[in-house]
Amino acid sequence: MKKHKAVTMQDIAKFANVSVATVSRVLNTPTKTSRFSRNKVIQAINELNYDTKALIKPYHMVHHNKKILVIDNQYLTGGMINRGIEHKAYELGYKLLYLRFLYFNQQEIQQIITYTIHHQIEGIILINDCPYLQQLEQYCEALPPIILLNHYSRYLSCVYFDHLSIAYQATNYFINQGHKHIACLIGLPHKQSTQYLVEGYQLALKRAAIKPNNAFLHYQCVDFDSAQSLFKTLSQQPIVPTAIFCYDNSCLNYDDHYQSSSYQPNQTPTYLDENSIINGLLTQVKKQHYIIPQQLSLIATLPQINHQTLTEPQVTYIHKPMYQMGQQGLLLLLSLINKPAKQYQSIIINSDLIIRHSVTNKNQ
Repeated sequence: MKKHKAVTMQDIAKFANVSVATVSRVLNTPTKTSRFSRNKVIQAINELNYDTKALIKPYHMVHHNKKILVIDNQYLTGGMINRGIEHKAYELGYKLLYLRFLYFNQQEIQQIITYTIHHQIEGIILINDCPYLQQLEQYCEALPPIILLNHYSRYLSCVYFDHLSIAYQATNYFINQGHKHIACLIGLPHKQSTQYLVEGYQLALKRAAIKPNNAFLHYQCVDFDSAQSLFKTLSQQPIVPTAIFCYDNSCLNYDDHYQSSSYQPNQTPTYLDENSIINGLLTQVKKQHYIIPQQLSLIATLPQINHQTLTEPQVTYIHKPMYQMGQQGLLLLLSLINKPAKQYQSIIINSDLIIRHSVTNKNQ
């Protein structure tokens, strides 16, 4: 079988009609090249599918100018996690520069490297997972310290929630209140957070000797409309659940929503915000005249401890302190910047069950 010849810097230079030295400068010192040359070289790299990571020099900080790059992959940006980062950065005198890639292509890795070198970035914060995460991990030597928020990684320092424990805590609370028919509404099945939520939910049922009912586990719950639709489905089951655990959409990135079953081309999602799932569920519950908690008990996950829901009684929920995550993330990044050797660290942000009035005790 004939082997394909590996693409070289000479091939890139020839394709882009520039010198090999120009290709090297674009890769390692892009500020010393013109925008026109950079664009030609990057286009050639992408056309020829050239792997640049072996030739990019290790990143060295020249000036400590207190600039942090935030690559925000959230579908719903500007939430509590952003506020936590921004308030702590302001307090410590750091400037934040934001990048958002709504549609992934191979140019983005090179753009991140170029942007980092051009602006003399001291560190990078990634919020949520993204299509280019694995590729970015391979370029760590060419970049300043990187941390990942709201997603677990074995390769990048990260701050994350223990989703297995969150689902276990919610399900176990229902069980302790005498519930056996417990439904779980969660996001996309391929998401890391979703997989851990399923593990926690099923573990709690198993320890209570409750046989899981597949009709009670529903994926694709990502927005107001999907929450409404899924409750309709649950209410039509031969056995209707007496309790529902409803997760939020904070782990979504922009690409994820296009993969969800509720996505319709050329249609703006209805009421898409950080509380839209629980609000969609509550709206449908009221439409079908269910009484909370006598006929249906609910637990949700929410980012704000003082959140006021649009229902009476108020919903019992698991508080996910996204604001604290943002603050802890910035502090973790600064600790990595100030250490001569980059070391992997991970921080779990604890979540608390806030008991209100949406869960009935069936033991009484």
